[in-house]
Amino acid sequence: MFTLLKPGRQGQYLIRRNPALDRHNKATRKRRLQRVQLEVPAENGADRSNKKEVAIMILAVDVDYREPGALVAGVAFEHWSDPEPQQQYRSHIDSTLEYEPGAFYKRELPCILTLIEEHQIKAQLIIIDGYVNLGKEQRPGLGAHLYSALRGEIPIIGVAKKPFKDTPAEAQLLRGNSIKPLYISSLGLPLTEAKQRVLKMHGKHRIPTLLKWVDRECRRTAL
Repeated sequence: MFTLLKPGRQGQYLIRRNPALDRHNKATRKRRLQRVQLEVPAENGADRSNKKEVAIMILAVDVDYREPGALVAGVAFEHWSDPEPQQQYRSHIDSTLEYEPGAFYKRELPCILTLIEEHQIKAQLIIIDGYVNLGKEQRPGLGAHLYSALRGEIPIIGVAKKPFKDTPAEAQLLRGNSIKPLYISSLGLPLTEAKQRVLKMHGKHRIPTLLKWVDRECRRTAL
């Protein structure tokens, strides 16, 4: 398990690690994120029309709270256009902290870290249900604290369904025929790239197929 310690510099909470997560971090440090190859204009007349995606390990996570505990789920996939996951993970959390307005990460961060540790997941990019940074001032949100807990080695994309106060307009992303945007934030890769990747995810509607999938998975009754 993980323990939230007193705030460090810039108000971010420190995480007491255990050796299993350290081994995970040491392994991921040896690998760089394998970026999806986007179509770009050809140089010197070269034909790049056959450029394909590079397979990477993407993990989407979500948490369902069941007092006094929670169930956290993850789905792993390789390509942004995949219609179903290659792997699914679930972990039961016996007890969680009470919700604290403005500090949601204190409740959800230990759940996500427990899932990663328990299943020894070696993701190269993680998608969370929520924000990486908050508002116009870009204060650290759940995703920023997760990025810090993983030592800045794994890019994080936040996909939020509701606007946070003073969320910048550039965070908005429309998918399919929806007139209601998603709100995208990121650390470890530029926001423009994060939005392109979420836009490429499978599904014709506002919420990508695999984000709906992980939401259903964490709400299942049986573990």
